[in-house]
Amino acid sequence: MLARKDTAGLRCVLPAGSRAVEFWTRDALVAALDCNPEWMTTAGADRLIQELHELAADDKAGVRDEAQGILSHPRPRKEQARDSDEQL
Repeated sequence: MLARKDTAGLRCVLPAGSRAVEFWTRDALVAALDCNPEWMTTAGADRLIQELHELAADDKAGVRDEAQGILSHPRPRKEQARDSDEQL
């Protein structure tokens, strides 16, 4: 779903994090979000933050809570871009 690179894909993935029973399942979902190359650039991070802000007001509690949780612990865009540049 994350390969869609849109809000609809995120809307499907975020509730899975809130329903994950095992910690490694949740960790895998968080890693898929945090390490997505689409969001490792400044432009990509801006797009992700915008999508998360939209989803933070979603009607579904699982989507809304996960989006709000991610937004409460953001990585600075410069750090994301720097990490991406170092991997090249």
